[in-house]
Amino acid sequence: MIAYESELFARDAGAMLSPRLAWRKKHGAQTLHDDCIDDEGFSSWIAWRDSDCVADTGFPRMRREEFGEGPTEDEALGDLAVKRGIPLWNEEPLP
Repeated sequence: MIAYESELFARDAGAMLSPRLAWRKKHGAQTLHDDCIDDEGFSSWIAWRDSDCVADTGFPRMRREEFGEGPTEDEALGDLAVKRGIPLWNEEPLP
């Protein structure tokens, strides 16, 4: 095994989340894949924030314009970010 250390990847950094996963955790973004295929053969993803969930069910209760949707998980998360005014993981300033 090759030991590799640089300014970018410090040996003692430990496990780190990817920028996308860190963004999801920071904003409490959840997703769900809908396996029902519509008439055109497409399935879809929806995305919401933890703060939108109903406590006893864990599922979101909101109007359609408040949650993200799209044919892929990333597109659903992007739609959620646009609708809620949240900068995406590649748009947020670095810490």
